[in-house]
Amino acid sequence: MSNIQVEPYIPDEDYDNPAMVTDFYEFSMANSLFMHGYKDTIMVFNMFFRDNPDDGGYAISCGQQKLLRFLKNYHFTDFDIQWLLTKGMSPEFCEYLRHYQWKGDVYMLREGTVCYPQVPMVRIECDMVGA
Repeated sequence: MSNIQVEPYIPDEDYDNPAMVTDFYEFSMANSLFMHGYKDTIMVFNMFFRDNPDDGGYAISCGQQKLLRFLKNYHFTDFDIQWLLTKGMSPEFCEYLRHYQWKGDVYMLREGTVCYPQVPMVRIECDMVGA
């Protein structure tokens, strides 16, 4: 048994990697999918809201450009990879994440478009692990 040195994952105030701001369950699920050979399986995700805020009749879509920036810049640093390894993620999965670049298709309403509950504002088609 090897002696693993663990450094807590506490980014400094200047650390800015949104890819690490997720529920740990998502990493566990992606690791499992990767290990079972599903890394290139395409999935479809629809993003919508359930109810209008303040009981209004409609809402205005926004945030799509921020989502696109997030997807284009999705990456993991060496520090991120080391932390994931200490949490039990497989070395193969972590190596995959080290070089991962998001690729997929995004369909969305234009920012400022009127939108309604239960109607998708964004549709993403991408690989299962990167989702």
